[in-house]
Amino acid sequence: KEATGRFLPGNGMKLVVTEGTSVSQAKIDIIAGYFDDMFGIALEVSDGAPSAGDLVLVTGGDESVLGKDGYILEVGDTVTVTAPNDIGLLYGVITVVQSVSADGYVPCGTARDYSYYKCRGGMLDVARAYLSLEYVEEITKYFAYFKLNEIHLHINDNGENGYTAFRLESDVPGLTSTDGYYTEDAYRAYQKRMAEYGGTVITEIDTPAHSSCFASCVPSEYM
Repeated sequence: KEATGRFLPGNGMKLVVTEGTSVSQAKIDIIAGYFDDMFGIALEVSDGAPSAGDLVLVTGGDESVLGKDGYILEVGDTVTVTAPNDIGLLYGVITVVQSVSADGYVPCGTARDYSYYKCRGGMLDVARAYLSLEYVEEITKYFAYFKLNEIHLHINDNGENGYTAFRLESDVPGLTSTDGYYTEDAYRAYQKRMAEYGGTVITEIDTPAHSSCFASCVPSEYM
C-alpha cells in the first residue's frame, strides 16, 4: 500500500529493538554489517523510543498469515519491520537494504511480504570441484541476501581415472580427500553461523551411485 514520500537512511540512524522483541545479537551484527559495508552507516543499537530516520524492529504479526519468515514493512519517518520470528526481521531489513542499494531510498508505504515456497535454495557440488569453506560461506551469505534458506552441499562423488572425493574430515582411514576437505570443527561452526542468516546447510552423502570413496576404504579382506 503506497504512501507519499521516501525514506533515506543516513548517519545517526539507530537500530531500535523494541521492548519484548526477540532478535539474536548475531542477527543484529549482520544487520549492522549490511549498513556499514554497503552504505558506510554505523548503526547505533538502542532500546529507547525511535526518532525520525531510525530502523525499528518489532516482534509481532500473525504467523498463520506471514509464516515463519514473513514480515510487515511500514515506511514513513521511520522504517518499522514487524515479524513473528527474528528471521522475518532479518528478511525485512534485507528488503530495506536492497531498496536503498538499488534506488538510494525506500518508498514510503506499507508492505506485507511472505514466502510462497517454504524451501528455497540451491546446490553446490564441492565434491567434483573443491571450494574452500570460506568461499562456500560467502556464497551462503549471498543466498541469504536473496532470501534463500537452504544450501545443499554435495560432498562425495566419483571422477575420471578412478578419482574419488569425500570433503568432510572423517576418522575412517583413507576416506577424507587429500586435495581439499572441511574439518569437523570448522564445518560445524559454519553451519551454526549460517543458521543466523536463516540458512539450513544440507550435507548430502550420495549413495549408491557415487560411493566409490567408501568402497576404496573397505579392507581388501572384506571385498
